[in-house]
Amino acid sequence: MKATFNDFLVEHSSCNGFADNEDAERVFNILSEDENIFSMIDASEQGRPALEPCISKIEEWYDSESVHFIDLADDFTRKAVGRMTKTILAPFGYEVCGRKSISKQTGHRFFKTASCYAKTGTVRLKVIKQIVEA
Repeated sequence: MKATFNDFLVEHSSCNGFADNEDAERVFNILSEDENIFSMIDASEQGRPALEPCISKIEEWYDSESVHFIDLADDFTRKAVGRMTKTILAPFGYEVCGRKSISKQTGHRFFKTASCYAKTGTVRLKVIKQIVEA
């Protein structure tokens, strides 16, 4: 089973302040979408920060909301988003193996660096990509 927002809160007790925060849960849900998990794993396999391909989706959502219950300009909030990534990728066997700068060409406003991951942990879930007739 994929990681849940509650798993994130349990694993990262320093983030318990987000427990009833619908925006934090929305960011977690964006990152947990299958398409985004695939993108984070692909980025990890290429040695890039896992969060990099998902940042634009988070920032687009953030910009579309008129009222925010999280502040992406806040350092602790950005670290919490990184911890969400860690929780989401753990069942696939990915663990943090360093940090890198986010490509400046992406034009992201809030995230400048993010963790890179390697498949060094216990695998509980795997991605199976397949081509089937429509």
